[in-house]
Amino acid sequence: MTQNATGDLPTLRGPGRGFTLGLGIVIDPAAAKSRLPAGSYRGGIYGTHVWIDPENRVAGLVMTQTAIIASGPISIPFGKRSIRLIEFDTQRACARL
Repeated sequence: MTQNATGDLPTLRGPGRGFTLGLGIVIDPAAAKSRLPAGSYRGGIYGTHVWIDPENRVAGLVMTQTAIIASGPISIPFGKRSIRLIEFDTQRACARL
């Protein structure tokens, strides 16, 4: 359930992305224009949004009551900020080694 089930087929999300049996998956972060690493999962509908980053061992879940306009105005900035914090914390930890 966690492997790309769409192969090389194009998806509505654009290049660099595929779908597992339950969530979208980032295959090529550069092509997908994503800061999430390859192997990360994304999904959501009707005001919910989830992303799972197994490489950095972090997940995020946003649940809003905005089904008509989706959760994008809330979840996208929240996701970007979360990724920046993970990158900052990782850099700080590596500097201490």
